[in-house]
Amino acid sequence: MARTNFMTIAQILKRWRGVKGEGRTARGKFSQAQAAERIGVPLKTYTDWEQGRREPRGLSRQALLGNVGGK
Repeated sequence: MARTNFMTIAQILKRWRGVKGEGRTARGKFSQAQAAERIGVPLKTYTDWEQGRREPRGLSRQALLGNVGGK
């Protein structure tokens, strides 16, 4: 299978937070609640994005990538 050179929204968010580890042992530089507050979305929305259950669309996606994508 061909390898792709793009990251999912979940991967981008985890990298932005500096997440190390997997599952319950994962730790980041700041919490998901703090990340949600920084982006301006509810915690449930943020956790759904970071865990790959949902992806932002439209203006939410553009705003998210503008705030997080380059950092």
